[in-house]
Amino acid sequence: MKPVLWLGDSLGRLREFPVDARHDLGYRLELVQSDDRGAKEAMSEKVRIERGSGNVFLDLGFSKAEAENLRLRSQLMRQIDAYYRESGMTQAAAAKALGLTQPRLNALLKGRLHQFSLDALVNIASNAGLNVRLVVKKAA
Repeated sequence: MKPVLWLGDSLGRLREFPVDARHDLGYRLELVQSDDRGAKEAMSEKVRIERGSGNVFLDLGFSKAEAENLRLRSQLMRQIDAYYRESGMTQAAAAKALGLTQPRLNALLKGRLHQFSLDALVNIASNAGLNVRLVVKKAA
């Protein structure tokens, strides 16, 4: 995963956003962070750069426990999104296969992280035929 570099006071400003907005923003940032197609942009002026922690949700000011929960939910949502896109199904057909309504699948595909619990996403992933594993190890 690529590190996030926060420019200027951007991280502080983002931490002031409402919780639901930070959930959705974190999902989008993690999506970009995991995408190998990202490109560097040239900058003509000096700005302060702050290296991210590796967990955009932690960077956005969530507690360690909540940041980890949000990161896991985001990763599951990305895998379910990939399943849907690779399936070639319509949203209606995919929603039925996943045991969801079409509006609920649409919310998932739009990254509405705050609308899905970890438990719900595990169930949806299971309905997609995905094997979900949880690895627990001592924190560094």
